[in-house]
Amino acid sequence: MRRFFHYGLLFLCLMAAQVFAQNEQTGSIEGLDQDNGYVTISGTRYGFSDRVTQVYLKDRLIGPEKMDVGMVVRFTLDANGTLARVELIGPDAMLRVLEQN
Repeated sequence: MRRFFHYGLLFLCLMAAQVFAQNEQTGSIEGLDQDNGYVTISGTRYGFSDRVTQVYLKDRLIGPEKMDVGMVVRFTLDANGTLARVELIGPDAMLRVLEQN
């Protein structure tokens, strides 16, 4: 019985880790229409809101106006499918320009 309990607990932990890993996604920005409330990342259109979406560069909060087509991002969504957190992670040349300005 004890062994069964341990396996069950291990299974639950693995399932929880998988759920959390699925919340964070990575992709490339292919289209920006922030005025109309969406951003296209790797072929999927996601909701965007100036009030909800936070954009980061190396753990520093920056404005969403810094996002550009061609950037690689790591992102999470809120319960409504709106971009909640966007972290700019590439390409290096584009990130260097942002860091210099």
